[in-house]
Amino acid sequence: MLRADHKFDEAIVMLDAMIAERRRLIGIDREIGVAFSALSQVLVADGRYEEAVARAGDGLQVSEQIGDTALTLALRNNRGSANLQAKHYDEAIADFRQVVDSRQQLYGRSPETAVALINLVLAMSHGARHQGHTPTAQELDDQIRLLKEGYEMAVEFGGEASRITVMARPALADTYLRAGRVDEAEPLAEDGLRIALASYGETSLPTGAAWRSRAQLRIAQHRNAEARSDLDQARAVFERMGKGGEVYLATLGTYYETLDARDKR
Repeated sequence: MLRADHKFDEAIVMLDAMIAERRRLIGIDREIGVAFSALSQVLVADGRYEEAVARAGDGLQVSEQIGDTALTLALRNNRGSANLQAKHYDEAIADFRQVVDSRQQLYGRSPETAVALINLVLAMSHGARHQGHTPTAQELDDQIRLLKEGYEMAVEFGGEASRITVMARPALADTYLRAGRVDEAEPLAEDGLRIALASYGETSLPTGAAWRSRAQLRIAQHRNAEARSDLDQARAVFERMGKGGEVYLATLGTYYETLDARDKR
């Protein structure tokens, strides 16, 4: 509830106190690992990514010590997410790859496997962009294959409007666009915005991501005025998210620069 109300500082203090008290009374047990998992998620939501990486790592030590596979996978996924937000892309890829391999082996097709696949490709694509690496056609084909598998699982287990699906859809659309496959990206971007607005309203992360996705489509189609309008919508959503939206706001700059350069021609 504290997380939902954005009372992050209160949640962090409460979870820290719970962990310290339980360690004092009991030592090491699963509930401490679960608390570290929750703490790392709150820290990510509050934009405190380095601390989130560290706390997820603390939780991993607990889960591995007690031999809890499910908790270990959850914490490794949390650490991967925190590393991704902190721009530690190699570390994020390593975490997500381990999660994908383990979940595919243990659970096969599942919502958790879908999330792991999507996170892995996001880490790979962000890492390549950060390093200035242009993916080869083969690399993009590999990413599309993984994302399609994750997207299809998300739809299968959660439906068209599940949170997993609405976050997978723009990732797949973006990868199609980077591969020059605009026709395949278009229905994903258009449907994604419609579904996000209907299911999550005008101020949520899924809706901001959907506006950004359609802006990317419009840029690829050279519909520049519409692209700028969509970017403005995405920016407004991310700004309303406060500190948690800062990392998403930072992704918009490149698209505005592309449009500004076109306006000067």
